[in-house]
Amino acid sequence: MAIITLQGLLILGVIIANVSADVIVCEDELAYIKCSYPSKIKVSSAVYGRTTDRRICPHPSIRTTDCRSSTSDNKVKAMCNGKRICRVKADHRQFGDPCSGTYKYLEVKYECV
Repeated sequence: MAIITLQGLLILGVIIANVSADVIVCEDELAYIKCSYPSKIKVSSAVYGRTTDRRICPHPSIRTTDCRSSTSDNKVKAMCNGKRICRVKADHRQFGDPCSGTYKYLEVKYECV
């Protein structure tokens, strides 16, 4: 499951290419982050783990709601920044397991610049 929200800028009836988005990818799922040509991806943050909202990627295995991988931000930036399309998978093999036994997700906030 991937949830994407977009925010465009409108000035004098013209849409500017800078678009910000928030992508949430549930554990073991795959998502593609995309920007239209000629824009490129610029990741502002990436968090793999679980935060306080249990409604995001609901699952019976949630032992904690406060855990984050210390490597997810830098890894997603290295994988995606400067590209038009980037494939991201939310899994502990990529980002480590900050809270064993808890179903996690990856949240990526980015812009197309």
